[in-house]
Amino acid sequence: RPHRRLRPRSLDHREQGPPSRRDTTTFHDLAAAMRVWAKGLLGLEAAVELLIGHGTWPARSDFAAAALTFGRDGITGATMASVDFEAALAAHRAGGLPSSSSEEQILALAASIAIGVPVALGDLMSGLDEDNAVRVAIAVLHAAGFGGRSVLVTRGRQGGSRR
Repeated sequence: RPHRRLRPRSLDHREQGPPSRRDTTTFHDLAAAMRVWAKGLLGLEAAVELLIGHGTWPARSDFAAAALTFGRDGITGATMASVDFEAALAAHRAGGLPSSSSEEQILALAASIAIGVPVALGDLMSGLDEDNAVRVAIAVLHAAGFGGRSVLVTRGRQGGSRR
């Protein structure tokens, strides 16, 4: 099945110039800009939150150079950063984005949720630590439209013994 390129929210800069580098100098600012871009599209919101929650990819300048495009929201003027998941995966395959196995798994899972890149879910889930497995589960629930509901996820072994 061919990959679909989603183009939410225009990156047209006719009314306002593109944001300066100082508009997204911190991880928090970059995360906010990515959220502005993804807003309203469940799969993109879920994928962006997965990347942000993992914490590694948005903090890397090589990822930003390979996969992020900065602009301004056409309605609010807020800084936004679009994520080109295909470009990120291509840069990773070419060796331009070296990563740990966890980082690779999160990027592949986020790309699958965002743009439908086929993945072997079982392979990508094995070896994730508990925090990242929970992040992925929450992303899947969000992409499926259950993100607004309260989800209780218990971590670790429950107290008591099995009989």
